Amino acid sequence: MAGIRLRVERGERRASVGDAEMTACSQTVVVELPFGHLAWSRPTSVRLQRRGTTRVVPIVDLTRLAQLTIYASAFATIIGAVAARRR
Repeated sequence: MAGIRLRVERGERRASVGDAEMTACSQTVVVELPFGHLAWSRPTSVRLQRRGTTRVVPIVDLTRLAQLTIYASAFATIIGAVAARRR
């Protein structure tokens, strides 16, 4: 059956440094097609546990932000060129 699923997962491997434990969290998009599957994962955060307290530190994907900036700039340039031609 074809479909798209979005999963948020917490890693099973934990890294320990002193009395602190770190666990990676990720987001996965799975596209299911009749002839196969496509999965794309990206890290979203790191959970830090220390002395009974838990802190979630987000991971900022700078490459993705740069790509979105480039796409937005290209789109604005195209719209500007089309508007300039109409004058």
